[in-house]
Amino acid sequence: MKNKDINTFADLDFKKIFEQELSQSSLKHYRDLKNVMDTKFEEGKMERNIEIAKNMKTLGFALSQITKITGLTETEIAAL
Repeated sequence: MKNKDINTFADLDFKKIFEQELSQSSLKHYRDLKNVMDTKFEEGKMERNIEIAKNMKTLGFALSQITKITGLTETEIAAL
C-alpha cells in the first residue's frame, strides 16, 4: 500500500468523523431551538390565560368558571 492510499483512508475516516460531529451538532442545535420555541409558546399561553382571567374577573365571572376556562388555579386567579 502506498502513502497516498493511507492518506486517502485517513481522509475518509476524518470525513466520516467530521460528518458525524456535524450531524450531532446540528441535532443539538435543532433540539435547543425547539426547546426555546416550546418554552416561549407555553409562556405565551400562560400570559394569554392570565389576561383572559383578568377580564373574566372584571366582568364578574365565578371563580369556578374562570378556572375551567383558563386552566389557572384559584390561588393564581385570586392573586390577579
